[in-house]
Amino acid sequence: MNKFKVWDLPVRLFHWSLVVLISLCLYTGYNFYDYYAYNLLGVELSLSAMAVHQYAGVGIFILIVFRILWGVFGSSHAVFWDFLRGPKAILDYMKTGISPTEGHNPMGGWMVLAFFVVILLQVSSGLFLEDNTYMFKNAPLSGLIENETRSTLAMIHHYGHYVIFGLVGLHLLAILFYTVIKRAALVGAMITGKRRYDRAHMETPEALTHDHPWIALVLFVIVAAASIYFFFFHQF
Repeated sequence: MNKFKVWDLPVRLFHWSLVVLISLCLYTGYNFYDYYAYNLLGVELSLSAMAVHQYAGVGIFILIVFRILWGVFGSSHAVFWDFLRGPKAILDYMKTGISPTEGHNPMGGWMVLAFFVVILLQVSSGLFLEDNTYMFKNAPLSGLIENETRSTLAMIHHYGHYVIFGLVGLHLLAILFYTVIKRAALVGAMITGKRRYDRAHMETPEALTHDHPWIALVLFVIVAAASIYFFFFHQF
């Protein structure tokens, strides 16, 4: 069966990397006082669950900032204006089941935006908490706010993971619905980047265009380098 390209490599790597890092943050968040020891090529390494939690959080921050930039400079199905549609598009999709794009459908597009906002708020709030241990010191932004503000951010960070659980649950239910009821094979497309023509979301399928992974690589390196410098080496 012939297939056409739907998702570029940067979007797929972003998606699955985010799955891994969020899972890691949730696990270490519930096991905060664990300690992990490793032997890597004869070198003994050790990390606390707290440190793993924080480094994974920085990784998530890098991914989200990169994805926001890729939502502006990326391929045809990665850019925001491809999948963020108005109320009419959402109602039309609910009535007909036909999407105006082969990327995220009008309902899924707003779920993606909700994920970005909630996750960015979650990781950003963690950067201000005094009980973080970046390089054996408080979180990099902890000295920039008053204790009262920090307490508010700590509450947001503590309860924010419940919102993430809710969004993840809705996401998984949607995938189950589209896989079982609509036979959409969303997971397979996010792995291979391709979709069968007989499972297209549009009446006339549109393959991915403006696919330039080297631009994504440059953007990611810039975001990662700037974030690592800012969070770990910049003196406030």
